[in-house]
Amino acid sequence: MSLPIGVFAGYGLVSAAYGMWVGNGVGYVLGDCFQVLEFALVYFLVSQLLTNRATVHVVLGFGLVSILITILVELALFALGPSASGLLPSWQGNSVSEELVRTIDINATILFAVLINLYPVARSPRQRFWIWAAIVPTVANIALSLSRGLWLCTLISVIVSLLLLGQNVRKPLFRAFALVSISVALLAATWQIGSDSGGSLLNVFGERIFHGVDQVEQGFAGTESMATRRFLEIAIVGPQVLASPWLGHGLGATYAIGGFAVLDAGTDALIDHHFIHNLYLATAFRMGFVGLGLLLWLLFRYFRRALKAYRNMPVSIDKALVVGFAASIVGQLFLSITEPTIVVHPTAVVVACAMGLSLRLAANPPDRNRWMDLQNGI
Repeated sequence: MSLPIGVFAGYGLVSAAYGMWVGNGVGYVLGDCFQVLEFALVYFLVSQLLTNRATVHVVLGFGLVSILITILVELALFALGPSASGLLPSWQGNSVSEELVRTIDINATILFAVLINLYPVARSPRQRFWIWAAIVPTVANIALSLSRGLWLCTLISVIVSLLLLGQNVRKPLFRAFALVSISVALLAATWQIGSDSGGSLLNVFGERIFHGVDQVEQGFAGTESMATRRFLEIAIVGPQVLASPWLGHGLGATYAIGGFAVLDAGTDALIDHHFIHNLYLATAFRMGFVGLGLLLWLLFRYFRRALKAYRNMPVSIDKALVVGFAASIVGQLFLSITEPTIVVHPTAVVVACAMGLSLRLAANPPDRNRWMDLQNGI
């Protein structure tokens, strides 16, 4: 993995220099370049410095616990209601009469994928208790995000996990996921949101889903509005990709879009905008097909190495972690169609760390009997 990630980072520096040469904003160029280098640097640090299993497990523990702490903090803020709207994003729909805060934590989907893969290999009631204790707030955070992208990301991660794991492990995982899904649905149906007695959380979920369907229909119909801003990006940026297909327009490149499609733009006139929801479109626009090809190459290399190693690993905690990380990154690939995450700060740090940790865990699989003894003793 050092070669594709190193080449991608090196090309990022070239693209940054090109962006400066063509006159892109210095702040945007440095920001884009920082994210590419950050992704590569974190991967290299994890893969090169974590040379023994003890340090791998220490970093792994700190990483997962830090994600869980963030999840719990967001849930605590959610409990404050509208008074936390300045600290959390908010949503106002037809299902509730007042503003509803949202707990959008992309890293929660990664933690969830890891936890559901650890559950089938847990050998003691104590292990299963702590896994469930972490799953409950993680699922609550994902559900209360009201983000269809996070919901899809989570579902994809579960499907990939079910496909990768063996039949004897797949059944308890499927039962656990079914139990979580039913519990969420029942709780959402009985949880009344706001002062309106008819405004249940399940109604909010339904509105978010059907609104997504409506957005797609409006997008294909060519409607220009805030709701179809992702389609507008494709219509505007797509032709500019073809205008400079190989090298792109350099890191930091912006495009002109109507202010009505940008949050807090303050105007409906055309503005130079930097953010693009689709990671692959943004990469092709700024780094060209060369940069997009390098990104897809390093992802392909990662999945090929991870899957090849996991097939030779015995059933263990390490194997469950490898599958969980790989499944979570597949979910991030789908999420990056509507919300860039793979090489975008701050999620790029977690993704790069997950890639490095999973390959390090798979590099030297533990003896099966030793792990069985350890698990039974916990």
